[in-house]
Amino acid sequence: MARPEMDYILVPLGLIIMVGYHLWLFLYIFRHPSNRGGGVQTDHERLAGTKFFSILLCFLVAFLLNVQSVRYYSHASVMINVPEKWERGRRRRPDYVASLLDRGTYCWSLGLRACYFSFPLFLWIFSAVAMVACCVAMVVVLYFLDVYMDWGEGEEEEGVGGV
Repeated sequence: MARPEMDYILVPLGLIIMVGYHLWLFLYIFRHPSNRGGGVQTDHERLAGTKFFSILLCFLVAFLLNVQSVRYYSHASVMINVPEKWERGRRRRPDYVASLLDRGTYCWSLGLRACYFSFPLFLWIFSAVAMVACCVAMVVVLYFLDVYMDWGEGEEEEGVGGV
């Protein structure tokens, strides 16, 4: 059975690893905008409640962000089919639809990140060591999903992918 003292050390360590990685990713994307893309421990009831509340909160945030992304995508799909003559000579519709799609993509990405963040929280139910191990593994996997190394510098002049 795991000791509750380990939770006080390893869980913040795992959270710092996950948050630190996402801060690094945010700064990386900001600087390079072209590269986007055992048994259940029940010794302490308050700690168990914190674990389950964390998972619940994580899924609630993921759900709300994904619903918001569906809202933006749905609105964009309606707006993209509005005939030009209904706009009384204004040419703003393409920019507005593009901004709706950008907002939808942003919300979808954040919702997916919240789902990813739930994996370590689930493993925290079993032990703090499993949670930290999952955080480290998650950062490695997310790094390879988030950072595409073949972009290279200077390809902007040649086009994406050498086209």
